[in-house]
Amino acid sequence: METQFYGVNIRDESSTATAYERTFGVTYPSFYDRNGGVLLAMAGFDPPQAVPTMLVLDKQGRVAARVLRVADKSTLRALITAALIS
Repeated sequence: METQFYGVNIRDESSTATAYERTFGVTYPSFYDRNGGVLLAMAGFDPPQAVPTMLVLDKQGRVAARVLRVADKSTLRALITAALIS
């Protein structure tokens, strides 16, 4: 199963976000969205309503699931598996 994760920092200062990522061992690419461009680009995907928001996209790039909280491993695995099957 090939899965890609990306983080978008929309509220924290860049230095705060970088410190968080270092502290918690975040290994996926993370972007600092100072001007809201990433959120605007996501408008067609069902824009986030809360922080954190996780969007799981299916093979066609459609939103298969949206989680408005931190998701545990088993929940995330189930959502990704379902998206890959659809």
